[in-house]
Amino acid sequence: MPPNKLRLSKKQKRLERKRREIEKKRSNFLEYLRREIKYGNITRRRYEKKWKELLTKLSLEKTREDLEYSWQSFEWMLDMKDFVISKLMDELKKANDQATTSLENHIARIEMFMSQYKKVLESMHTDYLKELENLKAYYKVQDEEYAKANELQQNVLKSVLFRMEQDTGMFFKEQMAEKYIFFESRTNEYLNASEQLETDFDRKIGKIWSKCEEAYNAYMRAYKRKTKEFQNYCEAYKEALESNDRNLRIIVHLGKVQKALQAKLENLYNIYGRRLDHLTVDLERYRRVLSTLVGKVTADMDADDAHIKLVVSCCVKTLDYLERLTRKGELLEKMMWCNKKYETLHEKVLPYPTGKSALKAKKEINVKLLLFHFKMANVNSTRMALNEEKKFLKLENTMLTKKLENYCRGYQSCVYENAKYRQKSRDNSIYRCRLPERSFKNSKLNL
Repeated sequence: MPPNKLRLSKKQKRLERKRREIEKKRSNFLEYLRREIKYGNITRRRYEKKWKELLTKLSLEKTREDLEYSWQSFEWMLDMKDFVISKLMDELKKANDQATTSLENHIARIEMFMSQYKKVLESMHTDYLKELENLKAYYKVQDEEYAKANELQQNVLKSVLFRMEQDTGMFFKEQMAEKYIFFESRTNEYLNASEQLETDFDRKIGKIWSKCEEAYNAYMRAYKRKTKEFQNYCEAYKEALESNDRNLRIIVHLGKVQKALQAKLENLYNIYGRRLDHLTVDLERYRRVLSTLVGKVTADMDADDAHIKLVVSCCVKTLDYLERLTRKGELLEKMMWCNKKYETLHEKVLPYPTGKSALKAKKEINVKLLLFHFKMANVNSTRMALNEEKKFLKLENTMLTKKLENYCRGYQSCVYENAKYRQKSRDNSIYRCRLPERSFKNSKLNL
């Protein structure tokens, strides 16, 4: 038993070593395929860059011609926009003047109302002081009258008591004393009531005065805040007037530029009016070329589709064959595992077969698979390059057709607008202005 155990451990080590070698080869093969995919992407980008450079070189001359035409149309539109801007600025100036006058009237009314409110407050304050003095005088007179009446009553009572003491006995004296005490208590109550009324009156007057002061202070704060806002509005209005003046100067300058550009525009319409026939001939020629290119591209696409279908069918067949081989190998492994269970001790002691033929067959199969994967990668890279080239050709064809159609359409619209502009210039004297030839040549606006 011990030798069998040792032999089994060696077999396991050998199998583990083989498994590691196979995994290493597989990882190396995967790295190789990744590098190939990376190199394919790099080559595709390089070809894309070359195609882009070629397209830019071809389209530079056409774009320059398009720029000249677009510059002319832009100048014409700029002149029209400047005229509209001048009209709008005049209307804006009128609106600003009306707004400023209305704002000044509103501010004058607010100041008038504030002055009236201030006068009313002052008159109310004077009335309040007068009423306060009148009330103080009235209550002072009342106090004096109450004091005189009390003194008279006291004198009368004293005289009556004196007489009663003289005329009657102690009974009458006690009754008079009680009456005198009653009169004194009533007089004290009247005095306390008058003092309480004075204190209540002073407290109410103080509350009214504090409320008036608070209202006046709030009014003054609001008045100061509104005056600050009015000053800010005035400063903003001055800045707006300055900006309007600057804009008006710019508009005057642009009007001069407009006249010069209109003169040059008429000259350019006369010069470039003969190019329409040449452009129509070029358009027909480009259409014929594009039709031939479209036919070639469709034929190439059909051929590429056939090649792709063939490659896909071959790939499917090879993958099916490989799947069948893997299934057969799995069945063989299961059979070997079952046979190993039923081995006798004598068979276990015997040496294990090397299986050199099987290893050679596996190596040959791996080499063939490697070559197959190389070929598949090359075919896939060529297919991707062809597809990218087709896409670029389609984009180039569409761009050329759109540019030609837009150019011809724009030129026709320009000719129509030129005729319309000449018809308008006969009616309006604004567009007849022309600068002298010497000043136009010396100006910086010469294209």
